[in-house]
Amino acid sequence: MISIIVGISTLIQTVSQIVVTRIFGAKFELDVFLAAVVLPTIIVSTIYSTLSDVIIPLLKHEKREDVPSYILSAALYLGLIGLGVAIILSMFSKEIAVLLYGTQKGAFIVQTAFYLKYLLYSIPFALVNVVFGSYLYSQKKFILFPFVQLLGTMLGLGLTIWLAPIMGIMSLIVAFFASLLIQLPLIFPNPRSLSLSFKKAGVGILLLSWIPLIISAFAVRSDNLIMRSFSSHLPEGYIVYVNLVSKLFAAAVGIMTIGIQIIFLPHLVDLIHSNEIKRIKSQVAKAKLAAWAVSTGVILGTFIVAPFLMRLVLVGGKFTAYDVEKLISIFPYFIVPALGWGVSQIYFQPLIALRKQHQLAVLNVGAVILAWPTATLVSKAYGDLYAITAGLIVLLFTGIIGAEILWTRERKLLQQGQ
Repeated sequence: MISIIVGISTLIQTVSQIVVTRIFGAKFELDVFLAAVVLPTIIVSTIYSTLSDVIIPLLKHEKREDVPSYILSAALYLGLIGLGVAIILSMFSKEIAVLLYGTQKGAFIVQTAFYLKYLLYSIPFALVNVVFGSYLYSQKKFILFPFVQLLGTMLGLGLTIWLAPIMGIMSLIVAFFASLLIQLPLIFPNPRSLSLSFKKAGVGILLLSWIPLIISAFAVRSDNLIMRSFSSHLPEGYIVYVNLVSKLFAAAVGIMTIGIQIIFLPHLVDLIHSNEIKRIKSQVAKAKLAAWAVSTGVILGTFIVAPFLMRLVLVGGKFTAYDVEKLISIFPYFIVPALGWGVSQIYFQPLIALRKQHQLAVLNVGAVILAWPTATLVSKAYGDLYAITAGLIVLLFTGIIGAEILWTRERKLLQQGQ
């Protein structure tokens, strides 16, 4: 059921990418927006993919009596912290744009900074949404939160189509916020009280557990920074092409592995607390095998079928047949990275369940440190498309291999009863 819901949501997101591309074309204006949205998107996706991984084990460990009240208090404080972060980052939006795209002309930097300043305010809304969604997952209510996210995606697409002729690129910013805002009232918990005590809300413990995971996930999601940064060196339109192809492959593997991810972690946490060592080992192995098998099959299917679909649905508006052929020509650069996207989170979850966030953070930061110089060297020798591929492979597979080594060690400790 989760895979179906997330699959529909991802399909709508893909349709949104196609609609936006046809409306605005592979032109400067859309290049600039995609450059601006990458950092907020990384932050929001990091929040969505990591915060529940911290809250669920904490709720199990703390055994709180009034969980809804705790959840509401945590959401309040995390939302305020997120608002503070958004304000600070927005004050330096131009400096961030220069840091990411310093080789670009002045107009590109100015416009990117303008959009970025607004998009950063999505952070507090994402934080509150995920706190509420984590509560649902902790109660084994797995369906509602993905369904609400689906509604948000549908609203975003509808607003984009409606507002684009009126507002231009700003319609994408409105749609981005609306897709987050609609989720809040639909997943609001039913608390008996609200504690305004920072200590009682347990936010300090939550942040201590979460910050290493933020660093780890942000490092993994720097794949988007690698793609946008190196594609910005290419001719006009390539940011759009790279964005579409990477979204296509990531969406394809994501649809088929998200169900494994959502169910796997709470189940694994329960097994660890009940100390069922044999079942832990078996479940982890099965989850990894399933992720590899599904990802491989989906990538091969996408590589065969997607070019036909791209020619069928993308040509129109400001997106030409020439643009589609350019887009299809870069498919091979993303086959191996797509395998990494499909399996990496499954490899990280056993460490998260054991609350080994610090080790995971060090591992993924190390992967970023290796990936950027690798991409830079390959760029100088072979060009920016090969640089993107090399950077992604080093980033993703360093994390996967390192996580497997760490899990092997932790598994042996579990077997020894330590």
